[in-house]
Amino acid sequence: MRTTIWITYLSVYTLLKIFASYRLKTIDKIIYLNNSYAISIILTLLDIVKLRNKFFKKIDGDLVGGPELNYNEVFGENSCLVIKDILRQVVRLRRKITKSVCFDKDIDIPGLYDQPDSRPFLRAFFEIQIAKDINCAVYFAHYIKWLESKSTCETGNNILILTWNDWGKFLEPHLGVLKIKIWSINYEKYAKCLLLTRIIVLYLLMWVLALKQYFVKSLSRDTKQTGPGSVNDNYGLQKDRLLKIVAPNAIKILPQYQNYLPWLWDSNIKRERVVVLVPEGRGLSDEEYAFAESSGIDVFKQVSWRKLVTSFGNKSSAKSKSVQPLCWSPSGKYSTILIQLLKPLLTLIRKVLFCTNSIELLWQIFHLIDSSLRIAYYKDFYLSNNIIIDIGSEDSEDVFLRALAMGEIGGILISWERTIRLEYFAFIHNKPVHVEFLTGDYSAMGLPEKTNARYHLMSGWINDYLIRNPNSKELESITMTLKQSDRNLYIALFDEIWGPSVPKSVVEDFYRKLLEMAIRSPDYRLIVKTKKIEIINGMGVDIQSLLKEAEGLGRCVVLDPLQHIYTVSKAADITVALPSTAVFESILSQARTLIFNYGSIYTEMFYQNKGLGRIIFEDLDELISAIDEYAGGSRPDLGDCSGIMQKIDPFRDGNAGKRVGNYMNCFIEGVNNGLDRDNALSMANKEYNSMAVG
Repeated sequence: MRTTIWITYLSVYTLLKIFASYRLKTIDKIIYLNNSYAISIILTLLDIVKLRNKFFKKIDGDLVGGPELNYNEVFGENSCLVIKDILRQVVRLRRKITKSVCFDKDIDIPGLYDQPDSRPFLRAFFEIQIAKDINCAVYFAHYIKWLESKSTCETGNNILILTWNDWGKFLEPHLGVLKIKIWSINYEKYAKCLLLTRIIVLYLLMWVLALKQYFVKSLSRDTKQTGPGSVNDNYGLQKDRLLKIVAPNAIKILPQYQNYLPWLWDSNIKRERVVVLVPEGRGLSDEEYAFAESSGIDVFKQVSWRKLVTSFGNKSSAKSKSVQPLCWSPSGKYSTILIQLLKPLLTLIRKVLFCTNSIELLWQIFHLIDSSLRIAYYKDFYLSNNIIIDIGSEDSEDVFLRALAMGEIGGILISWERTIRLEYFAFIHNKPVHVEFLTGDYSAMGLPEKTNARYHLMSGWINDYLIRNPNSKELESITMTLKQSDRNLYIALFDEIWGPSVPKSVVEDFYRKLLEMAIRSPDYRLIVKTKKIEIINGMGVDIQSLLKEAEGLGRCVVLDPLQHIYTVSKAADITVALPSTAVFESILSQARTLIFNYGSIYTEMFYQNKGLGRIIFEDLDELISAIDEYAGGSRPDLGDCSGIMQKIDPFRDGNAGKRVGNYMNCFIEGVNNGLDRDNALSMANKEYNSMAVG
């Protein structure tokens, strides 16, 4: 029987080990997730002789979901529960490994992230890196277990190879309970040499960037320059200049749509205080750039530190006649920051070379130097633009780096909920921020026992200003596109992107049965508000045909994805949704809301007070029958979510964004009045709590 080999990272060393242990004719496939540069060359050569596809298969993966396996096929009806359990395993394992291998005392070097806030954030960053390393190996193991449990038993032999990259010595005892074949390849000497080489290369690269940035800025600077980005600026935030707020990864900023600046529009924050940092590879529309320029909002395009090696521009202002943003080119401070880091990092490298043989410590130092290049970028950006607050909504490793940069300069990180936290992902949340604004008690339930956030404050749903003022013209246009009758029942449909939590087949079945319902019932009118138009376009031919038929009968309309959920909810008599943020937004719009809870993603709140069969449904046919009963005059309580609105948002006054914005104003006022960060935070918290209670 031929053997299928599973490995997350394929290197020349592991490939040689495989061929030394298995004859070529006994290998069916080598399935891998990532590979070394040398392997890429080998695979290119194999392409020439048409052998690559015969023996090698690459699987795409991501940070959270692991390999792109067919979750529905693998785990069936229990896919969500199994995936949830796998994620919990990863969380437990990454904490265990972090506790075992992260030696704070070994990297306790003067001048190296020695601020009080830095160490917890640095440790949390290491934990994220470990999660990235082990995540896919755990998924591979469960996939293999499923393969071997198939009734056909014709799947051949499967072997999971664990290497240092997977933290194999920690994973093997854990995955052993699955009773699959595991082969741990011990190549610590090779890994140590590789890590040490990478450390030296990165350290030298820091020197190259520091010197390059220094000379480029020295040659190009105007001696009269005193504005942002000047090499003559003082090293630190300048309280005599306007202290600013940055919104990183903000890709939508128009106030009339759901956007990444909800805290700005109704607060007292001056528009000229705001800086938008657009992520690399993304952009805003020309309309958004023009709006930013007319409003006094600075917009910059982020550049990865790797591109800094070849970039020589000195563009430090977003003020121009063009609506296109300028890429942020580091100022003269960047070289200063890097040079300040080089000495303590050299001390740390010497300590490793002469005082330890620990591969774990080498791993830490590599990630420390790698992250230092990005931390220096953010630190320079903050200082050059006099930014004291970084406020964002994303969960990414970048947040940890920005937190470390902010900790060094005395600023703060704030987070807000753009997506109301699902119970499904609650246990993986842990943002490294100073202040985290939560929507309500439901969000607070999902917080882990130990969080990196210093303060948690209730704000309400931060985009609620859009609920407060629904567009009456939009409401009218939605209903007018549908054929009118005396007994119209308007039903809004909110979908979700298929993936690990909701398989594509579930989304398609959701659409199929609701479209069939609208076609058979002459009084039903279906209002489709898709999350992305790609969802509809990516569904099967049968769904497309049903959609065209329903539209042709005047019983269905597909809205622009940018349309407000709140407006759609107001236009409908009842809404039907897959588990998503749209559920909460519909409820806060005071709409009757029904949830198809595929895979038990929601567990508690929606089931209370006899919620099953009234608000939440586990069977789609039962949900449709309930709609028929409601249309017939029975079931008056169907979809009534008034009893749980308090848990979602205790305010519901349309002022959540205003509260967050005024909090930031209060903090800045404290700093301007001479308070340090901690005292300014205490003052802002006291003022906020008194305002919230009042």
